[in-house]
Amino acid sequence: MINKLHNRVEQASSALHNISEKINSVSDMNTQITIVTEELSAVAEEIKRNATNILFT
Repeated sequence: MINKLHNRVEQASSALHNISEKINSVSDMNTQITIVTEELSAVAEEIKRNATNILFT
């Protein structure tokens, strides 16, 4: 009985560890997406500025 309980606790601990790793991975991906989005926004703004300069010069 105690061995079964011990095994289940180990399984639960392992599962929680795996879940924690997945959460960290998703968090890292979100950080990367945020950075890329900000960079793309800056590029779009630069294109808009350049297009405006071409049209009005």
